Amino acid sequence: MTKKILLMTDLYYPNPSANGICLHQVACSLLQKGYEVHVLCFQVGKNKKKDVFEGINIHRVKPRLFFRIRDKYEKNTESKKNKILYKAILLIHRIKKIMFFPLYPLTSPTANYRYYNEAKKICNYNQINNVLGQYNPIEAAVATLMLKKKYPSLRTILYVVDSFTANVQAKNNVKIKKAGWNWEKRFYINLDMIINMKFLEKHHQAKRYDEFRKKIIYLGIPLVRKIIIKNKDEMKFNKEKINCVYTGTLDKNMRNPKFVCDILSKRNDNINLHFYSRGNCESMLTEFQNKTNNQIQSHGKVSAESSLNAMNESDILISIGNRGTEMVPSKIFEYISFGKPIIHFYKDDNDSSLEYLLKYPLALCIKEDYKNVKNVNKLVSNFIEKNVSKTISFNEIKELFSLNTPDFTSERIDDFLKI
Repeated sequence: MTKKILLMTDLYYPNPSANGICLHQVACSLLQKGYEVHVLCFQVGKNKKKDVFEGINIHRVKPRLFFRIRDKYEKNTESKKNKILYKAILLIHRIKKIMFFPLYPLTSPTANYRYYNEAKKICNYNQINNVLGQYNPIEAAVATLMLKKKYPSLRTILYVVDSFTANVQAKNNVKIKKAGWNWEKRFYINLDMIINMKFLEKHHQAKRYDEFRKKIIYLGIPLVRKIIIKNKDEMKFNKEKINCVYTGTLDKNMRNPKFVCDILSKRNDNINLHFYSRGNCESMLTEFQNKTNNQIQSHGKVSAESSLNAMNESDILISIGNRGTEMVPSKIFEYISFGKPIIHFYKDDNDSSLEYLLKYPLALCIKEDYKNVKNVNKLVSNFIEKNVSKTISFNEIKELFSLNTPDFTSERIDDFLKI
């Protein structure tokens, strides 16, 4: 009898979010273990309602208006109309957060029910009895809870790649932390298994989690894998330069690129710095691009495939640490998978990425400090000169980061579903 499972997330392929990329790696690993895998995700742009990607059955549902407007804006950030629409939807999103604060982080009961209703149809039509909902998004997590209440015999897993109670908002706001715990408690009581991220294990040692210990397991971000570029697209890099690449989200408060740009733009090295990014720092990057005569280049948001191509063509990968959070950027593990030199800029001594990068043989970790610019420049120069052409074999990487492979996560899921 074929084992079947429904996985639920936000944005999936061909234009996935970071969470969607993580889930896809687990989905592919479960597929190799003989599962029939279905994924429910948001439908944005011109994506089909139903599709198949690398053997995974994809089902899409209309998301909140916020996601639709944001997707349109990120495809063309220079459009005045898109800017106005995006600012408007951000304002509406903030108002809805206030209106539905007791249900935080849920802001649209209608969208949530639409997501659940689609999940229910998929389970019934395909006779699926195993469901894994990811958080984020809240829709996937709540749909998992609603499905369990509708079908008590369903095997349910909550896959928490973000956090309800250990994120920046919860740390800075007691009411948000309380609201997050209210959701956690409901999930922990009703669902069969909870997967939390390994880097949040200390957070979950609090006494209130004691009664749920048997349900909780801790796993790493499952992105360490041998990356094969299927559609090679040679990036328009100047091959006479050393091309440094950053990919991922940027944020003025949490992951600000200013220090990196200041340091690398004032150097006399033969360096170009490329940003393939989304977030609220794009205007800052455009200013640096103009000011440095394209030594720093902003490419904006690109597809997951283009992002991998950029990493593959790079000489040095640039990482920027999060401020004030225990959350580890998933992009770190894709960087590591390429086996290339990594320069990581961090702000806090307890930066969440340090644990991983300090054991990676080709990493330089630099604390951002404008009083120490001279020494920073020296460290960067020495590191680049010594390591620019070096790589690490994937076998060595897999041995160092075995807990972060998709197979490790899928094996834990499969072991649970066999019980």
